[in-house]
Order: sequence, then structure tokens, then C-alpha cells
Amino acid sequence: MTDHGFGVVRPLPGNGLVAHTGGLLLVCDAAEAVVSDLLAAVRETAATGGDGRALARRVAQALARSMTTEPASCAVAGPANGGVAVLVSGEASATVKAESGEVTLAGRDALTWTDRLVPGPVHHVELHLPGAGEAHPQARLDSGVVVGGGL
Repeated sequence: MTDHGFGVVRPLPGNGLVAHTGGLLLVCDAAEAVVSDLLAAVRETAATGGDGRALARRVAQALARSMTTEPASCAVAGPANGGVAVLVSGEASATVKAESGEVTLAGRDALTWTDRLVPGPVHHVELHLPGAGEAHPQARLDSGVVVGGGL
């Protein structure tokens, strides 16, 4: 991870949506009703400096507004205080490898969502939905939104 976001971002094959905008990452189930709100949260946060904590707060607000019987499946990550802020919900999960060790978060372990600020330096972040494949070594997502199962 660099000071301005993540290094090379590789999309993982799958049926969800993945986004990389302004150094912020999002993975979500494309069938979720809250997808538009989640993508808006990424765009709005990127436009105001790209702070991972602000992204997690916006995503938590969108998830709370859409709360039904089951939490939406999504994961987000963004730089925060030299580390990374991560939020996972539903069937999504995240793995962060940092100098201090590896942190794994699973949305299914929480009633609503799980979030964490992982101190840096951070070496690797992976967000994924169930069934995500392995990244092709030549694939990369410099910016935008594409179909995928993780990043």
C-alpha cells in the first residue's frame, strides 16, 4: 500500500461488483438493493480525500438504512492513519497483511457488520465474496467498477 492508496489492484473473477476509486476498494453482491448507495459512498469519499474511516462510516450508514432480514454482502477498505480501515458485512470477508500480522474479518461473524482499523504498514489487502476465483497475474483495476468476486 502506498500513501495515496493501494499498489496494484487485481480483480478476482466472480459475480459481484468490485470498485477501485481514489485509493478506496469495494466488493459487493451485485444483486443487493443497496449497491447504488455503496458505490455512491465510495465516489463521495474519494471526492473528499479518500479517508478509509470516512468510507467505513458512509457504508455503515447505507447498510443501516437498508437493513432487512439479512445484512448485505459487501466489503470496503481504504487508507487511514498509515494503516487501513476495513468493513465487512454479510457473506463478504477481508484479509489484511500488515507488519503487525494478519487480520481476517468475516461479515457472517457479526449481526450487522464488522469493522477494524489495522495499523500500518500494510502489505496486502484482499476483499472477497464467496466463490471468488484467483486473480489473473496480468489483470489490474486502476480505477472504476467491474464485475468480479473480489480484489
